[in-house]
Amino acid sequence: MNTGSLYGLLHDQYEIVVDHASQEISATVVDEEKADLLQIPAFSPALLAQRTVYDEQGRIIELARGLYRADRYRFNLMVQRNGTRLASVYE
Repeated sequence: MNTGSLYGLLHDQYEIVVDHASQEISATVVDEEKADLLQIPAFSPALLAQRTVYDEQGRIIELARGLYRADRYRFNLMVQRNGTRLASVYE
């Protein structure tokens, strides 16, 4: 089993290089099923994060969708002026 990162595996095994990603975070409310999984009341606020990652040829190499409890989520973003480094932290 590989214990490295997905992007490391894509690069090392398949020579696929991540070029950029697009992520959208939006407010939503959870239905009864999702509320049960998140251990919160139905119709509670939540944050929906959807991310698409592209390689150097513009091909999609990852689609991710996450649902987070609004009361336990913090999003930090660091942006540098030259645009070469973006970092995000999810807690």
